[in-house]
Amino acid sequence: MQITNNFNNKFNFLNQNFLILIIIFLRYGNTYSADLSYIFLIFFAISGRLQIIQALLLSWFFSMGNWMLMPDSNFALVGRYLIIFACFLSIILRGGLIRVDRNILYTFFLGIYFIVHSFVFSQISSVSILKSVNWITVILTLSMTWYSFTEQERRYIYKWITKFLEFIAIFSLPFLFFEAGYQKTGDNFQGILSHPMVFGPTMAILGSIYLSQLFNERKLSFFLLFKLSIIFTLVSLSASRTAFFALSFVSLCSIIFVIIFSKYKISSYLPIFKDIKIILFALITALLLFLDHQFFHLLEYIITKSNKVDVSNLMEAYEISRGRLFESMIQNIRENPFFGIGFGIASDIQSMEIVYDPIFNLPIQAPVEKGVMFVAIIEEVGVIGFFLFCLWLKMIISQAIHNGAIYIFVIMLIFLLNLAEATLFSPGGMGLINLILLSSAVAKIKFEKK
Repeated sequence: MQITNNFNNKFNFLNQNFLILIIIFLRYGNTYSADLSYIFLIFFAISGRLQIIQALLLSWFFSMGNWMLMPDSNFALVGRYLIIFACFLSIILRGGLIRVDRNILYTFFLGIYFIVHSFVFSQISSVSILKSVNWITVILTLSMTWYSFTEQERRYIYKWITKFLEFIAIFSLPFLFFEAGYQKTGDNFQGILSHPMVFGPTMAILGSIYLSQLFNERKLSFFLLFKLSIIFTLVSLSASRTAFFALSFVSLCSIIFVIIFSKYKISSYLPIFKDIKIILFALITALLLFLDHQFFHLLEYIITKSNKVDVSNLMEAYEISRGRLFESMIQNIRENPFFGIGFGIASDIQSMEIVYDPIFNLPIQAPVEKGVMFVAIIEEVGVIGFFLFCLWLKMIISQAIHNGAIYIFVIMLIFLLNLAEATLFSPGGMGLINLILLSSAVAKIKFEKK
């Protein structure tokens, strides 16, 4: 049955979402049912184009779930790679390579550069090759899938992603009153996800979608403002400075980039600016916030990580949390300015904990922690790779603006998050949800002929 038939058949939609619920319940059962959930998810990914996006988002959720609520799975690490491969195979079998646009081709060549660079310049070639191949497989799979959608299908999957993130927010709320909601740090809220630094950015992504919807309205939506207030509260409770400030400034950054890159008036692109009363409302609200002492207490709570860090301003907090990482990165750039130390390699190589598979002895996991994404790219692939990345970045921003308001808001939010936590090139963790949404801007929208 064709995917487009699903849009004319509500019963199929219900069946599909019911199957997704079964897979989620299996993951939350016991060790054996958790293993089974990955197997089900592999077959689910192969079943259709729409299911590719859903399967990868579920894979991210399984990796980023609260381990106090979710049982261990012996299949989790290998299953993650098999899901990616199943999604790649699914889109290829459905003609993903037959018709692609130049944006996808450039993304492909950027990934090829990373792979060749890994062979020649990486200090641990096997790790860099694994990570670069994994990244290019994920981003190409997602880009080809988004490109294959009609405008109607895109709207449906974006609505589904929004509902899924709302599902995370809603089911996290009860854990405000239970220890499991604060399991990682003891006082910063993580909900049903694995860490406050995962929960905060995830809610910020949902908030950016709400903001894009708000700016795309011709009149002020108080219901969207209500939902945004809940999201800001959840982000604040996570004490994620990165998420809070990214969500706070995403509107301003999006407007600036639209003015720079778009050939249309800002009011034509974001209809809400056609109403002067809304602009006055926003200015008055901002003024009232700055006059409210409680607002500054909230900022102090977030900057000091719920008063656990002795700092007086944001720059001091950044220096404490990212200063050590930043200094190591700068030192590596000085020593290897043109070609870097290798894609996905830690600034301190000795600190890397690499997991090898028991059969082929290939590296299957090598997590790293880095700060500013732009500095991390120069460190890893040098100034030449950074130049290619900047061209790719410009292409994404231009295409996002061309595609519509929701894309530029989400893309800006992702880039702002990566100013403090470089996850964009790490599809094994938080980076996967970034790539799912970022790739929607890489491929052009295919409008249906009337």
